[in-house]
Amino acid sequence: MLKVNKSLLVKALDVTGLSVPKSNHLEPLVKITAIDKSIAFTTTNTDITTFYKIDNVEIVKGFEVCVPHADLKHFVSKLQGENVVMRLIYNKEQDTMSLYLKSDYTKTLILGRPADIFPCKGIIKNDAKYTSIKADVLLKMINKTITSVCTDEARWYINGILCDIQNNTLSCVATDSHRLTIAKTTLNNQVDDAKFILPRKSLSAIQAFLVNYGNLDIDIYYNTKPKQIVFNCDNYAIATCLVEGEFPDYKRVIPSFVDNSVVCNAKYLISAINQVIGSHNNNVEINVIAGELDNGLQSKIELVTKRRNANEITKATTLKTKTQIKCVASKNIKAVYHFVYLIDSLNACGSEEVTLCFTDPSKPCKIIPVAKENQEMVIDTLAIVMPIRFSYPNAN
Repeated sequence: MLKVNKSLLVKALDVTGLSVPKSNHLEPLVKITAIDKSIAFTTTNTDITTFYKIDNVEIVKGFEVCVPHADLKHFVSKLQGENVVMRLIYNKEQDTMSLYLKSDYTKTLILGRPADIFPCKGIIKNDAKYTSIKADVLLKMINKTITSVCTDEARWYINGILCDIQNNTLSCVATDSHRLTIAKTTLNNQVDDAKFILPRKSLSAIQAFLVNYGNLDIDIYYNTKPKQIVFNCDNYAIATCLVEGEFPDYKRVIPSFVDNSVVCNAKYLISAINQVIGSHNNNVEINVIAGELDNGLQSKIELVTKRRNANEITKATTLKTKTQIKCVASKNIKAVYHFVYLIDSLNACGSEEVTLCFTDPSKPCKIIPVAKENQEMVIDTLAIVMPIRFSYPNAN
């Protein structure tokens, strides 16, 4: 038997609800373990395991049981009073167990199951490599790269975010072969080099975990056998299996030579792209026109989209939309890109101004943020957008 604060119990059930199974092949159970002045709650859906522990609990006799998560959460929400008494009751005649809940004016019984039927044996930290990082920094890195994650299950090896630790620097990398985003930061402690891939299906749960801790440090434990990573802070932890397979060599895609660079306002460029895009075309032609004025180098980016007229498609006529914005450029260039990939990459940079680096129309465009004066970049961001080899029909 034990007594626990109701508000802490509600929080524990809310947190562990992230990994309650939604499919029919797994029972939506929560495992409750009461021992050593603490009560722990564990749920798993095979992709994510969530663990939450409440300390300083008055325990007369410990127990371990599995109960339906939804039933427990429902009844706890209905209980009145500040504290909840919990006790495990065995029925030897019927060979069953029940979890007894009691508050000031209410009591109930929830049919329980033996703890050994729970599909997960717990969160593994033994012999794991360890590092720590600010929760808000890791959350920003995931937010920057998540839009580039591949959603094609057939290419499972890029179906997530690569975490590449080299020389005490963490790089989060994602690609779907059309665009690539890299976010880098320096880790808090010395750690061995390592590579692992966070699965796409687990990213939303990891984001939900990180958003709770702001600028607090979180601990990261990662194993190679079994392939598992654990994110832990205080009494809350989540674990996920890592993606099997080898992530492609992303560094080969990054242009080593830049023939032309363009500096422009990211917000204005996104607005201009949205102005020229119509419902019948996804491609934007970027024309960089360099020109020198009296006050120095003053250039412009001209954005063009062309699409076939649906009423005269047999004549191959096109409709043309054009807009332009000011920029600083070294020379002229013309290339075609998908507008979604451009906008996602510009948003990932998260800066007021960006630099667009070109070599030629058949090579990737590299986008990097421009830091303001005296601004320290905690996260270094780099985006790559692959060009579209596309020729528009002639238009008058």
